[in-house]
Amino acid sequence: MPEVLKNMVVHYAACRVDALWHRSDFQNLVEEKGEFAKALVGSMLSKRVLSVFEGHGL
Repeated sequence: MPEVLKNMVVHYAACRVDALWHRSDFQNLVEEKGEFAKALVGSMLSKRVLSVFEGHGL
């Protein structure tokens, strides 16, 4: 899978993780694909940091 497409999928999943986590197939994907899980957590943390900065007008 091209790197750009992988990044898009990870970003989408990070934005929708609350809804996706209720699906057993998504939980299985995270459990079985360590590389995906690592990228997902990194993306979620980046999103969290950005929201903190935006909340402070930075």
